[in-house]
Amino acid sequence: MEIGDNLKRIRLKRGLSQNEVADKLNISRQAVSKWERNISSPDIETLEKLRKLYDVSFDELITQTEIDSNASIVEKSDNMDIFEGQENRIIHCLIIIGMLVLSCSLPFLGIIISIFIIYYLVKIRSKSILLFSCCFLAIFINTWNTWAFLNNAFIKEATATVEVVAVNYKNNYLDHLGF
Repeated sequence: MEIGDNLKRIRLKRGLSQNEVADKLNISRQAVSKWERNISSPDIETLEKLRKLYDVSFDELITQTEIDSNASIVEKSDNMDIFEGQENRIIHCLIIIGMLVLSCSLPFLGIIISIFIIYYLVKIRSKSILLFSCCFLAIFINTWNTWAFLNNAFIKEATATVEVVAVNYKNNYLDHLGF
């Protein structure tokens, strides 16, 4: 985690907006935004002001650790930080959709993969209607493919080809007409 991510986490924990921080430090809101997006970093004097404003130590301000009331160090577990940026979300969605598309070529495993992806999306608390819709569409396609595979492999009675339809048409209808 970079310093900007940590500054944003602490600011949000304190319930402050970027505008409020900027006003209290006599700087622009854009400067605060650039720090939190890791485009730039505050200087030493500004870090001291931020430390006082947030009422934290320098270590807490620039590292991922937080000192609790018992003076023990608690590591932050931000599992979803890898998906925070817009570009990372798009890549994440494309990977999941790609997995769903590939799963459609596996009749039995495709259903299991699709269900596992739904479980994963629920676990990470995804609110993407697109991803859930793709999962349910993939389950439908995989169920269809599984049924078609079983039908072709074992049943074979319900399958029809152009030649079978043509022969049946000729035998049933054209013969009755006298052709």
